[in-house]
Amino acid sequence: MSNLRTGPPGPVLWRLAWPTALGIGLVYAVDLVDLRAAGQLGVADVAALGLLGPLLIGATALASGLGNAVTVATAAALGEDRRDEARSILSTAVVGAGVLAAVLALVGWTVGAQVLARAELEPALHSGVETWLAVWWWGLPALVTALVGAGGLRGVGDTRSAAVVLLVVAVVNGVLTPVLALGLDLGLAGVALSTVLARSAGLLGTLARLRSHGMWVGPRGWRSSALRPTALLAGPMVATKLAWPVALGLVTGLVAKHGTTVVAAFALATRVEALVMVPIAAVSSALGPMVAQSRGDRERLTALWRLARRFALVWGGTMWLLLAIASSTVLSLWSGDPRVVHWASLQLLVGGAGWWAHGWVSHGGATLAALGHPQAATTLVALRGFGLAVPLAWLLGAGFGPGGLYAALGIASVTVGLAARRAVGSRLGATSTAAADGKA
Repeated sequence: MSNLRTGPPGPVLWRLAWPTALGIGLVYAVDLVDLRAAGQLGVADVAALGLLGPLLIGATALASGLGNAVTVATAAALGEDRRDEARSILSTAVVGAGVLAAVLALVGWTVGAQVLARAELEPALHSGVETWLAVWWWGLPALVTALVGAGGLRGVGDTRSAAVVLLVVAVVNGVLTPVLALGLDLGLAGVALSTVLARSAGLLGTLARLRSHGMWVGPRGWRSSALRPTALLAGPMVATKLAWPVALGLVTGLVAKHGTTVVAAFALATRVEALVMVPIAAVSSALGPMVAQSRGDRERLTALWRLARRFALVWGGTMWLLLAIASSTVLSLWSGDPRVVHWASLQLLVGGAGWWAHGWVSHGGATLAALGHPQAATTLVALRGFGLAVPLAWLLGAGFGPGGLYAALGIASVTVGLAARRAVGSRLGATSTAAADGKA
């Protein structure tokens, strides 16, 4: 990673971002495969996945936050030629993540059953959620540990292997889902089981690659003292990653008041949106190390921030325009219910108008964290979710129905996106801000 301070920012950013984009894209593509299988089972099954969406995104966010912390801690130790310490950090983090996920799965299984028993859901929807969770909790340790291990692979500079492992996960999941859910008639249990088996395969592949780098020695590599470097970084990183999924969970609860069809549409639209956001998420992940290594180089930092803003503006705007034209055709591939397609199309049209600003929030958070202001990054994400999206969704949803909910998401993104631009600009300095604004 020593060459991140030199060379044109664009090509360097692309070199770092594309493996991550491939990996994240495969994860969300698999999610759409699951959703298509659920769509063939019925609207209630799609709605069940919609209600579970925030939980699934939250689990991935938790694992990604821990994985990012492991990436930084491992890379820092290797950069100072402390290979034994890096090995201990990585092995300890992987083992610790597995234990943590197992505990969370046990708690989730126990508490989740009680929450579900008190939830006022339609019988078919209740059954779908219960069926999925009964299988999915078993796979949570594999999901978390695999993504933390992938963070270790990035820490040693092996981003391609991390992408290949996710490719294997996608293929296994994509093949097993229709076979188990439809061929063997296991329904949502088959969808969940395919996810568990695919994640387990991903975990084995990740550990094998780490072992080939000499960075995984199993549980015997555990060192309590090695937890500290990761733990210091994990807090703000995990908080930033989890803030939006938690807020989205609250919004999903508001969506549920409008019926099963709207919940199913919300599930479909949010997953399409997640796939649209993949390149933006990849650029954000690449910004971190580039900004961190370029501290003090105001000109390069300004160029990076300007490049990231322009990319988000062009990509978000282009995808919104394309889906505004063809959303009904695209969504029909996953649902044959015209009501689901209608509401999902409306969500992409209204909420999608803020995708470019979503990118500014993501890029701004990554830049602020790398500049040494992780609390500011967390504040941006929390403001977007809890400060604006949730209260606006409650207010506008009550007054204007589902369309008001979708508008709330777009308004929150645009407002906080503009705030992110201002926050990053102020930290880059008045001179760099003026230069960036003059060129943007």
